[in-house]
Amino acid sequence: MPGFPRRGFIVGFCLLSLFAIAWTSYARYGYPYDNLEFDRDTWMKEAGRSKIGVRYQMLDDLVANYLPVGMRKADVMQLLGEPTDDYETESNWTIPVSHVSDVERVVSVHFDADQRIRLVALYTE
Repeated sequence: MPGFPRRGFIVGFCLLSLFAIAWTSYARYGYPYDNLEFDRDTWMKEAGRSKIGVRYQMLDDLVANYLPVGMRKADVMQLLGEPTDDYETESNWTIPVSHVSDVERVVSVHFDADQRIRLVALYTE
């Protein structure tokens, strides 16, 4: 190949190969923070995990579609399981979702005097 440096061809081929591998991995496994639909069975299996995982991916759908204002506290417990004593008060449940590098992501569910959801918030602590 006259006029075309062999070294440049090799470097270009290697970069193109790395890009192809990265793209294939993304297409197969997805981005780790892609949103997933909430699934109670999966949520319960993931209890106690200490990394960004499936619970984190289900947060948007959970808050938008499964925890409406006015929902009864008993129904929230049925849906998400019982909170631990460390994270429960009469009017607030804080549910840890992920913990990475000293940063914890939690869902905070606030109840009114009638034990119905007043507010749902996502926090990073």
